Amino acid sequence: MMYFDSENELNFEGENLQDQSFQDYPSSLENAKFQGANLQEANLQGLNLYRAKFQGANLRDANLQSAILREAQFQGADLRDANLQSADLHESSFKGAKLHGANLKECKDWYSSDWTKAEYDKTTKFPSDFNPDNQELIKTRRRGQYVTKKSGNLSITQTDTEIQTALTELRKFIQKRQGQEKFRKKLIEAYQGRCAITGCEIKGVLEAAHVKPYCISKDNSLGNGILLRSDFHTLFDLNLIRINPKSKEIEVHPILLCNDNYYYEQFNNIPLRAYEEGIGSPDANYLEWRYQNYGRCIGESLQEYFL
Repeated sequence: MMYFDSENELNFEGENLQDQSFQDYPSSLENAKFQGANLQEANLQGLNLYRAKFQGANLRDANLQSAILREAQFQGADLRDANLQSADLHESSFKGAKLHGANLKECKDWYSSDWTKAEYDKTTKFPSDFNPDNQELIKTRRRGQYVTKKSGNLSITQTDTEIQTALTELRKFIQKRQGQEKFRKKLIEAYQGRCAITGCEIKGVLEAAHVKPYCISKDNSLGNGILLRSDFHTLFDLNLIRINPKSKEIEVHPILLCNDNYYYEQFNNIPLRAYEEGIGSPDANYLEWRYQNYGRCIGESLQEYFL
């Protein structure tokens, strides 16, 4: 199925496209939007993906061999075990991407790309003359791997008390971040399993956010909640994303509009997606309180601490 946005560009943002083959796709994929999409094992071999946007997408085991990826945006994307051999990478960005096990051999114009803080390991296959240190990549291990105390070799099967403790704590952290279970379930049902701003349907990254902080309101009702993709939840907390209580339009902070990839600019001054689609919106009184009070009381302090 094809999805066109207001600019008549293909928009697959947040879609589940696992195992999808685009070989016989009837439309150009130039400027296509795949942010946050699940493209695991997708077949994009040889396609023209000029200026396509893959920020935060899951491209594990995807086939991008010989694809035209000129000026494509892969910031924060998961490209573990992906095949990009012989792809054209002219001025593309892999900033913060995961490249463990990725095949980048014979890629064209890789030297013009941004590799800052991209992660790799010993299984990553680079083009000849590619020096990860010179390109500011970071050597890390895949998640789930660790060094055994005796052998020093990588293992993904050995059970270890410290690993189990870490996994337990991480699960608790993720569950806490996603929101109280009952509150989150109510919001997922009310918003039909979609982020209120982006429409993302990947359940694992959808989080329950309070409009008026629970520590102040003690209110877990639907009127005080909004379902947001994880990055938008953080930006909402930092008051870098606001909702105008009267127009229900999204207001993006100037600091995000000056960002190099301009991703969040597309959400500035557009109506809250869930409201526009008739799904729902937080209570007007809570939105008014947040709009008038949250920034100066809480948001500005959080910005000073985290930004």
